[in-house]
Amino acid sequence: MINKKYPVLAIGLLSFFFSTSFLKKETQIVENADSWSGTLKWTKTSTSKGKKKWDDHGHENVHRWDFSFEFRIDVNFKNGKGTVIRADYTSKSETDSIIFIHPENKYMIESKTTMISCNGQEVSDLTIEFSEDKKNYWISFDTPTCTERLSYEVRNNIHGNTSNSSVNDHQGGQITLPANSTGQAVGNNPSALSGSFEETIPAPNDEGGGEIITKATWSFTKGTSKK
Repeated sequence: MINKKYPVLAIGLLSFFFSTSFLKKETQIVENADSWSGTLKWTKTSTSKGKKKWDDHGHENVHRWDFSFEFRIDVNFKNGKGTVIRADYTSKSETDSIIFIHPENKYMIESKTTMISCNGQEVSDLTIEFSEDKKNYWISFDTPTCTERLSYEVRNNIHGNTSNSSVNDHQGGQITLPANSTGQAVGNNPSALSGSFEETIPAPNDEGGGEIITKATWSFTKGTSKK
């Protein structure tokens, strides 16, 4: 049971990480980013907490859950290169109180806890793409592979307790900002590019009405920076 369930959770969280990060657009003009320096911060977060009740043979069953994650990227680019630091953290707990009809008419209490952390860093090139009229732009870079550490525990008053853990490497991908087809306005000074992006979407299959919030801020200036 354990070995089948926790990899599914990890794969699902990776899809959360990369959703809205990729952008298919028809560009345009790719500028040499060697002369651009600056900072960028990106986060994707979600929280969901609640409970669900239902009747079973005249008894009240209850399912409770508490789920949260934070994926964070920080990078300081100098002359078009920067060390991208990735830190992911996920916590998921569920508790079921379910009437156990056979062999005894009593409640089965089962608690499941999953903790995932994933950290990594590597050097990436900065890419800046402009629209044909040079009025809008996109920035993109690669995220690093991270080492995922996962622990999973089940506590059950009838069937007993189990636990498991694993260590795996997860590949990175590409983040493009802003994650839309219109890009970010260049502004009055084409040698200074700054902006922000924020998106809120419903968390899929979340009975508690949770949301996934993506935020990013960046600021870059053109001109050779001493290393």
